Amino acid sequence: MIGDYVLRLAIMLPLVCGLIIAGLWLAKRYNLGGIAGGLKSRTTTRSAARLSETVFLTPAVKLAVVDFEGKRLLLAVTKQGANLLSEAPALSFTIEDEDDAR
Repeated sequence: MIGDYVLRLAIMLPLVCGLIIAGLWLAKRYNLGGIAGGLKSRTTTRSAARLSETVFLTPAVKLAVVDFEGKRLLLAVTKQGANLLSEAPALSFTIEDEDDAR
C-alpha cells in the first residue's frame, strides 16, 4: 500500500515538474508575459504617447507604431531597448457631415 503510493509519487513528481519547466520555457520563448500580458487596459486619462499598432517580426523583435506629439514613429523594440526607424507627421482624421450619405 505504501509502496504503491511511493511508486506513483516517484513517477508523477518528475512529470509535473517537467511540465512546469516546459511551460515556463515556452512562455519565455514566445514572449507570453504574465497572466494579463495580452490585455490592454482601458483608462480615461490621456497620455502624450499612444501605441497604434505592433507587429512581431521574431519572438524577440517587434515593430511598434507610436503617435507622439504630432508625429508618428516607427520603432524596433527588443529586450535591449527601442530604436527609431522612421518618423512621419501623425495622421489626423476629420469627419465631414454630409446630408446625403450613401
